Amino acid sequence: MNEFIKERFSYLADNKKENAPELNVSYGIDKNFLYGAGVSISSVLINNSDINFVFHVFTDYVDDDYLKSFNETAKQFNTSIIVYLIDPKYFADLPTSQFWSYATYFRVLSFEYLSESISTLLYLDADVVCKGSLKPLTEIIFKDEFAAVIPDNDST
Repeated sequence: MNEFIKERFSYLADNKKENAPELNVSYGIDKNFLYGAGVSISSVLINNSDINFVFHVFTDYVDDDYLKSFNETAKQFNTSIIVYLIDPKYFADLPTSQFWSYATYFRVLSFEYLSESISTLLYLDADVVCKGSLKPLTEIIFKDEFAAVIPDNDST
């Protein structure tokens, strides 16, 4: 699994909030959605100060400015953000369309890769803006299920 990941950048919380649940959140993006993922992460953090988050961003592109902004966000919100730089050569021959790029496959990679070290993971698209508490998601007890999903909703 490590052959897919060229590099990893970790910006870790200094100290976790006591008695707060932890929620791992994953994004699978390409260069076109770097900004959107940053906005999404910020919206989650602004609306959920009572949760310890670990954000996992799987992408095929990062630059120094983007990494700097993640570092600043991690410090400002005392959260953890881990960026996984993906080698796109493994995904170049997979089917794509005008609506989704090979970065769509990064979400599958994120679940597979992270399942070795964590037991639950929330995947969010980079265009998701969080407008409320995610705490109920930390209370879901999975029995025989392996996923909890919702349909896309275009209304605001």
